[in-house]
Amino acid sequence: MKRIVGISILVILLSLITYSIVTRIIKNSRNQNKEVIATPVIVEKPEIKTMEKVYTFTGNLKPKETVTILSKIPGKIERIFVKEGERVREGQIVAKIEDDVVKLQLKQALAAFKAAEAQYQKAVKGVRKEELENAEALVKQAEDDFKTAQENFKRVKTLYKAGTIPKAKYEETENQLRDAKTKLDNAKRKLKMMREGASKEEIEMARSNMEAMKARYELAKLQLDYTRITTPISGTVAHIFVTEDNMVNQTMPIMAIIRENPILAEINVPEKYYREIAEKKNKIEVRIKPTSLPENAMFKGKITKISSVIDPASRTFTVEAEINNDSGKLLAGMFIEADLVVEKISHALTVAQTAIVTRNGKTGVFIAKTLADKKNGKKINGEIAEFVPVTPGIVQGERVQILNRNITEDTRIITDGNSFLENGQTIREVKER
Repeated sequence: MKRIVGISILVILLSLITYSIVTRIIKNSRNQNKEVIATPVIVEKPEIKTMEKVYTFTGNLKPKETVTILSKIPGKIERIFVKEGERVREGQIVAKIEDDVVKLQLKQALAAFKAAEAQYQKAVKGVRKEELENAEALVKQAEDDFKTAQENFKRVKTLYKAGTIPKAKYEETENQLRDAKTKLDNAKRKLKMMREGASKEEIEMARSNMEAMKARYELAKLQLDYTRITTPISGTVAHIFVTEDNMVNQTMPIMAIIRENPILAEINVPEKYYREIAEKKNKIEVRIKPTSLPENAMFKGKITKISSVIDPASRTFTVEAEINNDSGKLLAGMFIEADLVVEKISHALTVAQTAIVTRNGKTGVFIAKTLADKKNGKKINGEIAEFVPVTPGIVQGERVQILNRNITEDTRIITDGNSFLENGQTIREVKER
């Protein structure tokens, strides 16, 4: 019996010793696990990047200018030199009106102008020496003829009084004397005018007549120019309204030309952006991407006009931008995506968007902080996560601008594994970028 009791006591003692040992082992094991369990994270240092605040909207392209070409004179279309869709340059001849009648009118007007010009020059310069000598000779001849007529009249008068010749002969001689006197007077008057030259009134009259003939000639020349119809702008032939041999007048459209360089982008923007875009209008860069062109096809421009009216149906307003189209790839009517770069910072401190978290209503990031403590006489190194509130700036793609001064390029930011982190929690880096 005593042996049995002794064995039982021994078993109990062994059990207590075993329990104590096992308990200690489990406790130590738990303590060891607690020390080594750490949240795996990925750490990244901030990067300096150019950041842009960009709004993306949709819109359409339209020509900067549309011109309808009319004929300046009535007539029949003789030739059309262009086709719809063809590009033309300013001043290029696109059509021609028959010009036979106009050319004849020009020839007649030129002849009349030259004649009037010669008369004016003659009035200003006076007669030539040969013309004056001829006039003097005519006066001398008229004087001789008048003297002869006088002598003849005296002789006939004497005979008539003597009754030897009839009255009719006497009257005929009298008329001859009168004619000779008239010719002499006219010759002297003409010679006097030649010697004195043209009067101011005569010169002014000749000048006015010359200018009238010149204006008539210039008009005829202009009419001929009008038979060659040109385009006032460079662009594309959008539509031709007539065909060859059609009769046209000054009110009938011949063709429409649209200017596509630069081309205009009409962008539809929600009204909530109105104030910001209106205030930054002159600083905003516009980049458009036509959906019908390759993805890398991007064209730049600037805002030229902002609508002052909000469309009540769509709650949008229109922003008009002028886009360079030297390549000719942009066509009116194209549907586009438009990026409005409202802000651009060239040296922004940025982190990955995944680094931004919220704790207790505050926005911030976790930074990896290294610790060095002494325990049991040994130096133990470790890392914890420290929550730092931040002020985010521009968001672009997967990057976020950080405006805090206490975050620098050397700050080690936790970018992954931070979803359930808490301030002061032990971490373990699995990768550092």
